[in-house]
Amino acid sequence: MNLRERILRLMRSWWLSDEQPDWRAVVFVIIGGLLLSPLVNRLPMPGYDWVIRFYPNDTPYNVPWIQPIVAPLRWLGWREALAVVNSITMVTVATATARAASYQRRDFDAVVLALLTPPLLMTMWDGQVDGLALLGMLGLPWLVPLVLMRPHFTVWPILTRRNWTIGAALFGVLSLIIWGWWPGRVMAGMGFNLEHPIALGWGNLGWPVGVLGAVLLLFSGKDIYQLLAAGSLAASYVMPYHYTLLLPSIGRVRGWKRIVLWVCAWLTIIGPAFADPTGKYKWSAIQYLGLAFPLAVWFFLRTPRSVAEDVSR
Repeated sequence: MNLRERILRLMRSWWLSDEQPDWRAVVFVIIGGLLLSPLVNRLPMPGYDWVIRFYPNDTPYNVPWIQPIVAPLRWLGWREALAVVNSITMVTVATATARAASYQRRDFDAVVLALLTPPLLMTMWDGQVDGLALLGMLGLPWLVPLVLMRPHFTVWPILTRRNWTIGAALFGVLSLIIWGWWPGRVMAGMGFNLEHPIALGWGNLGWPVGVLGAVLLLFSGKDIYQLLAAGSLAASYVMPYHYTLLLPSIGRVRGWKRIVLWVCAWLTIIGPAFADPTGKYKWSAIQYLGLAFPLAVWFFLRTPRSVAEDVSR
């Protein structure tokens, strides 16, 4: 068997594996988020993007299925609706981190560390929906619309499981039937995102970042968070709060690696802290420190037996 055949055999074994949704975790997150929302509503949350991009019923530059997902929350005031989304985000991060740590009591500190990170705090402060995308990861393939709220790098884990891939393909076709050629409308609004002073994608930081991400994708296994980390580097547009999807990886490691991941998660705030709205610091080397988090996630989650070793068998 030559190298090409071995690679194809390995990829086929990955794709033919199915993974079922964790409905208990999904139900726990929704109920826990609803119960926690009155307390979260007391937090100072301006929700800039929530007010402008998600809560209104006219957001042309987002994927169109965000509107029916958010629609039930419009029965509430914008702030109460934001509190529900933020509380669900918090419970999702906590649950996904505990799940990644196999619900071991000794790893409760991983949940605390994941909750005390800038990506989560920025998501809540700005009123973003990355927590809902992470919730969707728990309920794949049925919750694929939530996951594909961030399609530019969440697509990679989906392609490694047969039932996830089929679910995403069916939903993609259905979305085109319902909303027409929505990718063109979304791409029309990418100019502002790509040039945003705190954006961490290769569209802002340079093509070598994208090349590195593509290489890491080639050498990634089936691990969801490793694929998300590599996919975030390969994406042209990434904001620091998108790394909320990577926070549960803190539960996957122990000891000094857990502390290093947490510290690297804190480095994601350096770009927003020092960026000038005019873009003065857009090409500053200090912004590249934000990439330490996805890089650390990718390297720490590598299995003892690498992909190269699998291929050579």
